[in-house]
Amino acid sequence: MDNNQFDRLARAAARGGTRRQLIRGMAGGLLATLAAALGARRATAQTDFYLGLGAPCYTDLQCDQRDQPVYCADNQFDFDGGYNCCLGQFGFCGYGGQYADSYCCGSMVCADGYCNYPGSGLRQQGETCQNDIQCGSLRVFLTCGTVGPYGAGQRRCCAGVNSPCDSDDGCCDGAFCRYGSCQY
Repeated sequence: MDNNQFDRLARAAARGGTRRQLIRGMAGGLLATLAAALGARRATAQTDFYLGLGAPCYTDLQCDQRDQPVYCADNQFDFDGGYNCCLGQFGFCGYGGQYADSYCCGSMVCADGYCNYPGSGLRQQGETCQNDIQCGSLRVFLTCGTVGPYGAGQRRCCAGVNSPCDSDDGCCDGAFCRYGSCQY
């Protein structure tokens, strides 16, 4: 484009303005377009979301991983499709509700708030155990260890010193349950 054509185009666009006014207007328009594009990109990034428990999925990456590991697998329920965002063993699935079992992968069920295989519920404080993974409580952190003087050598789900308890069988390493707390 030669200078005369540019001048005519500039005058038509600026309606009697100068080249400088046209260039300023074009630069302003370009900046506004860039700002709008960046704003739209940020808005899109802010609306990214992950699928919740029970939602149909294709990969683990689609499932919300913020609170605990969630998998895209078969939960063995027909009503919600083939693969769904679900929890592995000992995943926190809540306390009941009509769909709680469908939040657990495979043949697991939601028992006492956690996904587990039927018949293998989590043991509570004071119950016998063979390993730590069997012990579960929302009230206190439990391990499978030896308990109070009366059960010396017997392994039970127990808590450490200063943890809440109901009996000596719920306190690890020879501690006693005094006034609702494990103490030496």
